[in-house]
Amino acid sequence: MPGTDAAVVHPATGELLERLDAQPAEVLADALVAIRARRAELRDAEDAVEAELRRRMDLRGRRLAIFGEWEVEASSGNVREWDADALEGVLRELIDDGVIHAAEVTEVIRHETTVSGREALRVAGRLSGPAKAAVERCFVWRKKGGGRLRIERSVELPTPEERTQ
Repeated sequence: MPGTDAAVVHPATGELLERLDAQPAEVLADALVAIRARRAELRDAEDAVEAELRRRMDLRGRRLAIFGEWEVEASSGNVREWDADALEGVLRELIDDGVIHAAEVTEVIRHETTVSGREALRVAGRLSGPAKAAVERCFVWRKKGGGRLRIERSVELPTPEERTQ
């Protein structure tokens, strides 16, 4: 069984959870909740520290800076964003004017076919017989890759002290 012999430190208690396959499920669930909370805290801390380093680099007007023994390089943070509709219009005009050939721009703008599953099911729901079967043959069930476990406290159980009262 993969991962069962890993050792994990519970972030809230500091307890070493050796041999995960031997741990009670409730201990694992509690540890997973604590790990996710800690990861969120670390992401927030990472974002804050990174923002401060970027701020200091911006003050220097530098993309590359040396801080003590650390060399820190920041990407420009700029991304070219194209207006696909405008570009398509310009390219069509250039082709029509003979400035470029259509073959030169076949990969510039891609129109990708996607399916709205909800709408396809709505259509299939209105059909019957061979028509419905034909639409339903257009999909297959695939197992999702793992997915995220949903973990919540199910009920607040009484403590041993509350049970004896």
